[in-house]
Amino acid sequence: MKDRSREEEGKRKKEEKGIKRSDDKNWVKVGRGRRRSCDRSVVRNYRKEPRMGFDIRKKGKNEKAEEFVREMKERHEEARAALVKSQKKMKKQADRNRKEAEEYRVGDKILISTKDFLMKLIKKATKKLTEKFIGPYVVRKIMSKNAVELELPVSLRIHPVVNIRRIVKYRE
Repeated sequence: MKDRSREEEGKRKKEEKGIKRSDDKNWVKVGRGRRRSCDRSVVRNYRKEPRMGFDIRKKGKNEKAEEFVREMKERHEEARAALVKSQKKMKKQADRNRKEAEEYRVGDKILISTKDFLMKLIKKATKKLTEKFIGPYVVRKIMSKNAVELELPVSLRIHPVVNIRRIVKYRE
């Protein structure tokens, strides 16, 4: 009897404050008689209450924290400067031995490197005695600045589009 009267009194007080709960199952005890709405499946699956809202952090005047942030920013800038310097140095070294790619035109005669060919394609007894380049073949079409399409015989069973690293100009 006392339990009912307490429940009714609690409901009446909440109605006076403007708090209405239609579904008592979706409210969870948060501590000291307080209750909070939550989805029970979250509590059941994760065994903890979901965060409701977010904490607003005040910007305090913690000097050590501000000093730490300032120091970390300085270190970050130093590291960034060192990386840029290192990148420039490596690019300089890598570009030292580079040369411009040779430009090919339709109708140019070229030789193809046999370095990556299988022995059965070349039809020679040993790799040691094979030619380094075979050809000459004619450029049929320029695919890009790094690839060309060649007019190849049917007996040479390779794809007609070849990278320019595998070809050299034929000198008559």
